[in-house]
Amino acid sequence: MLCALKSFVKFLVEIERVIQVSPAAQVKCGEKEKSLPKAISEAEVTALIDTASEHRLIDQMILKLLYGLGFRVSETAPNQVENMDFEPKTIRIEGKGDVEWINPIHDNTLIRIKMFMKKNGITSGWLLPSKLDKTVPMSRESIYKISKRVAARSGVDPKSVSPHVFRHSFATHMLDAGCDMALVQEYLGHADTATTKIYAKVSQKNKQETFRKFHPLATTI
Repeated sequence: MLCALKSFVKFLVEIERVIQVSPAAQVKCGEKEKSLPKAISEAEVTALIDTASEHRLIDQMILKLLYGLGFRVSETAPNQVENMDFEPKTIRIEGKGDVEWINPIHDNTLIRIKMFMKKNGITSGWLLPSKLDKTVPMSRESIYKISKRVAARSGVDPKSVSPHVFRHSFATHMLDAGCDMALVQEYLGHADTATTKIYAKVSQKNKQETFRKFHPLATTI
């Protein structure tokens, strides 16, 4: 409201010339506080992955890439087999702004990747090719729909689930477990530590809520 008022008075001064000096010139507009990333609980993630495991192999692999590696959907869809090194169990990620980094792949995810590749005869190129055109990767929309479909089957509120929520949950759960923030920053491919620090706020918020809920002295005077 203050910013709108400042703009209107500026219009009266510079365009309409109704007044000569803006009475709102010294008024500062506070920046809108950035909303914290939304993360789901570890129990909800487990329910989603368990549900995916009961259905299609591709659903399992996508959820394990999103949560197991903290991938953005833009890093999941266009991933290529050539980005993976099965011997040291690592994957090269091509992120925003042509930034590249290498992350480890834990065995649980790697097993699903190998199973999916064998089942679909994939030896090179797109790890997740489009069903309609194998020369292009699966669309982001398809990954979004898969996350929603799995959520609906699992009993987790689909409104709270999206591909990016798995990334937020990955970072929050890692910090909650005691992982160093600098490592989380590297895993996520953040160039600026300020971007990663927002997850520390989420983690701290979760810790405070858990403390108040479960500590015996939290409910006594």
